[in-house]
Amino acid sequence: MAPLIMVMAGCERFAAGLPGGSAERMVVARFANGELRARVPVDVAGRECVLVGSISPPPGNLERLTLAADTLRRAGAVHVGAVLPYLAYARQDRAAARQSLGLAWAGALLG
Repeated sequence: MAPLIMVMAGCERFAAGLPGGSAERMVVARFANGELRARVPVDVAGRECVLVGSISPPPGNLERLTLAADTLRRAGAVHVGAVLPYLAYARQDRAAARQSLGLAWAGALLG
């Protein structure tokens, strides 16, 4: 069975060429107080899912993507992968004294 493609808002064009049939839109919204909430629109129990999104600026994209991935896992997805057309933090890929290693940080959050 092909993975289920779950797309974050604004990333639909990146999902067009992926195998697996139709893509479903992941629902991420805010409560009145600004807190994020995510909802999986279809049953993902026992399925592999590919989440198409972005962790690049503006702020909040990384937060939305990690919440969506956690929601998919909690909904029963056996595996959640990600397609990130632009890999933010890739400029920070080498360790240097007293400097952030942003790519490792982003990878740890997504892993």
